[in-house]
Parts: sequence; C-alpha cells; structure tokens
Amino acid sequence: MRRRQWDGGQEPVFFDIPGINEQSTVLFHNFFRAIRLHHQLMFKLMSEKGFYPGQSACLLIIANYPGIIQREMAEKLRKAAPTVAVMLEKMEAADLIVRRSDEEDRRLVRIFLTEKGKALYDEQNAVLAQFIASTFGKMSSEQQSKLSDLLELFCRFAAEEL
Repeated sequence: MRRRQWDGGQEPVFFDIPGINEQSTVLFHNFFRAIRLHHQLMFKLMSEKGFYPGQSACLLIIANYPGIIQREMAEKLRKAAPTVAVMLEKMEAADLIVRRSDEEDRRLVRIFLTEKGKALYDEQNAVLAQFIASTFGKMSSEQQSKLSDLLELFCRFAAEEL
C-alpha cells in the first residue's frame, strides 16, 4: 500500500486505514474532498450574495412548504427547536418571513415568506443554478447519469446503517 504524508493542504489525505483496501480508502478520500469543496464553493457563492448558511435552508423549506409550523421546520432541518427559533427571529427581523396564527387552531403559528423573502429565495435559486452549471453542468449527460447512480447507491448503503 502506498504511503503519503499530508501536504498541509486543506484536506487531510486518508491512506492506510486499517482493515480497508486501498481502492476504498482512495475513494473515501476523493469523496471527502468533494464534500469539502462542495461546501466551500456553496459558502463562497452564497456569501457573495449575503446569505448566511442556515438562512438558505430555511428559505428553501418555507418556499416549498408555505405555512409550515416551527416544529415541522426543525424536523426537516434536523435542528433543535430553539436553534430554529433564533434563525426565524432573525429572518423575521429582516422582513424575510411573517408568522401568522392558524385560522383553525390558534395555538399553531404558521410561517410564510414575505415578498422580500420570495425575492431572496429567487436570488438563492440563481446562485444554485450558477453552482450546478459550474460543476455538474460541465459533465456530459453520461457522466452525470453515472455519478447520480453511484450517489444513489451510496445513499442507500448509508441509509441502511442509520
């Protein structure tokens, strides 16, 4: 098995993991690097437009589930309710969302995007389109299909372990 020293770059290099063959280890390293670069590029593109990380996910969920309640949102985000409450307070202060009491059950408070929130969501989608075009869009249709199939398989295996 080949030995490599970490070059001090941003990603550690994963080699010689006991009990794992070299090909799987190299694949793990490449996958780890892809996740890291994906995160860095998304953060860069979103930051350039003034988004903060939690806000993007909140906008996406509220846009796709208008009238969602905070508890459901916390479940979808897989975040603690108090964390979501803080994010929503900031978004409400920025006039991105509005909270309204449910007409049938006054105990429930539903969350909606304001016009400003909808505009920001549209900007976010433009950033996502830029990201997709600059990464996946450079792949051929065949490459995209192969990668998609492999990622679906990976997700299935990972989900089985959860």
